[in-house]
Amino acid sequence: MLKARKLDKVKNDKVDIVLPWVDGSDPEWMERKEQWRAKSSVDYKANTNVRYESWDNLEYWFRAVEKNLPWFHKIFLLTCGHIPSFLNIDHPKLRIVRHEEYIPQKYLPAFKSRTIELNVHRIPDLSENFILFNDDFFHCSILKSHIILNIIRYVMKQ
Repeated sequence: MLKARKLDKVKNDKVDIVLPWVDGSDPEWMERKEQWRAKSSVDYKANTNVRYESWDNLEYWFRAVEKNLPWFHKIFLLTCGHIPSFLNIDHPKLRIVRHEEYIPQKYLPAFKSRTIELNVHRIPDLSENFILFNDDFFHCSILKSHIILNIIRYVMKQ
């Protein structure tokens, strides 16, 4: 069970970024998703393919983070195994995390964002301070790390 932490006892000021991502155009993945959907009780309208479309802008998302949030500690890219072709997977500030590395087996395969996001706290080596992004949210201006940490401190005092 997770315990609420006191912000005055935060061990570090590292802030990680978590980014769930899927290549919705991968035929094998699409087939697995359709098999899962046929067995599940998920409403077809609530889980259409438009939710997984790629706009080929992920490279720009990484550039925006690098430019506007240069203080981040690491980016954790959450994936079912897809890796964007442009990505330098050996970059020291990047960690590729497959779903099976942190989501309990009974919830796999994970085709719903809630399953992926509700298990983020299980990611090994994730800082206690992190920002959960989506690939359709771009940070277009510089943000200082102390602002994020002050927001976290404020929220945790509530």
